[in-house]
Amino acid sequence: MEEYYQQSFTAKDKDSLEKGEYEDCTFKQLDLSNRDLSDHKFIECDFIDCNLSNAKLANTSIQECEFKNCKLLGLQFEDCNSFNFSILAIDSQLDHATFYQLNLSNSAFKHCSMQGVDLTEADLKKGKMNNCDLMDAHFERTDLEGCDLSDSYNFQIDPELNNISQAQFSQNQLIGLLGKYNIKTKL
Repeated sequence: MEEYYQQSFTAKDKDSLEKGEYEDCTFKQLDLSNRDLSDHKFIECDFIDCNLSNAKLANTSIQECEFKNCKLLGLQFEDCNSFNFSILAIDSQLDHATFYQLNLSNSAFKHCSMQGVDLTEADLKKGKMNNCDLMDAHFERTDLEGCDLSDSYNFQIDPELNNISQAQFSQNQLIGLLGKYNIKTKL
């Protein structure tokens, strides 16, 4: 397996990556959508303005990687190697991505569209989801203990099916916790 350290890859290089281990690398404006990234290792890498939508991630290692202004639509992150899985997504689209049973306690999402994401049985203890659109996101047996959702919106979380102890919500988003009760609120 090839090893790459502190290298930059841009769209002018090519839109495919050799199977290998990439450490402290930067990827800019690559279109890796629908590509097979199985068994790749990404450690402390930055992805900027990249499209990874619907890429295959079987046994892919993603450790301490940052995604800025990226399209990550439909990614099945639960197929990744779970060892030290950690991402920081900023201004990115993660619509319909799945995080089933993943430990996301070392991950953060800021200003992201996360519509239709599956967070079933995910561990978001003390996680951060800042200013994220969680329309139709699926929370079931999700551990949100201490998670900061205070400025995220459009979520529906059933407190009876999820651990929300010490989670942070803004007052105007509390209806997202009461949706199943068909309660009407007035501001």
